[in-house]
Amino acid sequence: MIRETIKKYPVHLRKLEALSRRLNPNHINFQKVVDNFGRQKSGYQGERVLDYHLSYLPEKEYVILHGLRFFDGIGFFQIDVLILSKYYFLILEVKNIKGTLLFDPEFNQLIRIEQEKEEAFPDPLLQVDRQKRLLKNFLSAHINITDIPIYTLVVISNPSTIIKATTAKKQILQRVIHSAKLHLKIEELNKLYVKEILSASEIQKVGKQLVKKNQTLDSDLLQYYEIKRTDILKGVQCPECLNIPMCRFHSNWVCPKCNNKSRMAHIPALVDYSLFFGTCITNRQARNFLQVSSNNVVRYLLSSLDLPTTGKNKSKTYNLAYLLSK
Repeated sequence: MIRETIKKYPVHLRKLEALSRRLNPNHINFQKVVDNFGRQKSGYQGERVLDYHLSYLPEKEYVILHGLRFFDGIGFFQIDVLILSKYYFLILEVKNIKGTLLFDPEFNQLIRIEQEKEEAFPDPLLQVDRQKRLLKNFLSAHINITDIPIYTLVVISNPSTIIKATTAKKQILQRVIHSAKLHLKIEELNKLYVKEILSASEIQKVGKQLVKKNQTLDSDLLQYYEIKRTDILKGVQCPECLNIPMCRFHSNWVCPKCNNKSRMAHIPALVDYSLFFGTCITNRQARNFLQVSSNNVVRYLLSSLDLPTTGKNKSKTYNLAYLLSK
């Protein structure tokens, strides 16, 4: 049974998190990186909250796919969650936003009100309508499915969020729900759509085809934010206070700011390197990034990780892909 396409922390989000920790605070795009990471992490956490409610759906009746991203011939479109059943497909756009959410259908915008401050967001109802249209075309062009009903919902994952609407309240009530109501909403849809379009084995097949065609986002963030290699802070980061760099002293990493000691703090640093610059690293490159002058110390650190290698002596290269997969 296919339950989802992405279980692990997405690579794009891992890159953004690492960048928010290691980008020089004086960089012109530093705040933009931090803000984008906060927003995308919040969305990811919202989807994880939704997993609890989705886990109650019978596995034999549904295929649940997370984090889909498809190329439609012109550009990419993304779907937070897609639920496949024999009777209909359901698109979920998940929002993890605190405060009071005011849906304004006249101006097609979502207004968040928190601590007497108003902030406008793109209308998620327009987002799911677009996703529905593009998914219909994609299914027809790539999987030869044309007659399956597609329903859309905007799901608010934060239970304390207040949902309001300026107008068209009944329509919005049908299309915007808290995550706790998802199970009841699916029961409503099961009563509304009673004609079996696909068999249980066919929705499994469709799920596998969609997973195969999914294109995970893995962009070059340094290029996107116009960041030079020299803008990235080098050194081992303290796991306690996040200070960079730690110092190497008697087989330990020691933080000069909080005095925390760690024997393995170089591993997250090497993961950060692989996210920015690729999974291959030489002793010289590792010395430069970890800020360690000793060739022997770095050789020991890399060798102890039992990484695949190519080449010999100064040209020896270590493959950090294993660290990324953990």
